[in-house]
Amino acid sequence: MAIPYACAHSGDEMGIVIGKQPREQVLRLVKVALATTNDDQWTAASKTFDEETEITYREALEFQASPIPVVEKVD
Repeated sequence: MAIPYACAHSGDEMGIVIGKQPREQVLRLVKVALATTNDDQWTAASKTFDEETEITYREALEFQASPIPVVEKVD
């Protein structure tokens, strides 16, 4: 199992099926899962899933650490 970044159950932007934002990462994970057809391949697949989850955690931390933009009031 892996946790893709910025991925929701549904929606055009973030949905796991049709979402534009997580598409690349989700397709990588699906391809690995489909190619894992026996127990011998599972070790490599689980390592890939762990790496993708680490990418998600790193991106989430970077997003949280980014400053909130300040919009100045224009009169």
